[in-house]
Amino acid sequence: MGTRRRLLDALADTDALLLGTHFPQPTAGTVRRENGRYRLLAEHGSEIPTTAA
Repeated sequence: MGTRRRLLDALADTDALLLGTHFPQPTAGTVRRENGRYRLLAEHGSEIPTTAA
């Protein structure tokens, strides 16, 4: 738990993008402090166009 808290504290309120692939969606975003807790603000991606094979 200490490692996660240190990571979130270092990222909170910065523009750093967190990619948490072991968490449910959304898995990417920026971390903000809110009421003594951390909140992930989702980063909305853009769709990758499909190509004809």
